[in-house]
Amino acid sequence: MTLEEIIHIEDPLGDKIHLYREGLFWKAYEYSAYRFFFGINRFKPLKKSVKKIGKDVVSIGFPTTSLEKFCQLYSVLTKEDHHLLIVPKNIVTMLSFVQWKDGILLTPIKPKLIQESSIVQLNVEDEILRFNIESKTPIECMTWLSSLKQKIKEASNG
Repeated sequence: MTLEEIIHIEDPLGDKIHLYREGLFWKAYEYSAYRFFFGINRFKPLKKSVKKIGKDVVSIGFPTTSLEKFCQLYSVLTKEDHHLLIVPKNIVTMLSFVQWKDGILLTPIKPKLIQESSIVQLNVEDEILRFNIESKTPIECMTWLSSLKQKIKEASNG
């Protein structure tokens, strides 16, 4: 299911929470995130700007194992492998959805891995050009190559 479809399903006037399984996490978006926050648990909400749909989207995510801890706070309406529809037994809100969403800071966009790998590639090229192989012994060359390989591994692991 795409994010556009998920946002379209969200009901501003309803009381249901749609949870979507994404890997080892359950995620709630927009109104579902708001209801989950005020009705079940105040997991940290994230707000991201989504160009494809032209708006900021709020979500809450948590490990699938965490949901069982709060089972007394909601009723299950439908349960599928990747979608869970629940209703909180009690919602205590102090803010409207708009006030709540406006109060959440946008999550900064992380630089893409491609840009990071380009920087690493430039550094490696620079090191190769600066290394004077003609004046080094075979052992020194092997040691240098080993350290260069280690730098590349560290950069690719973040």
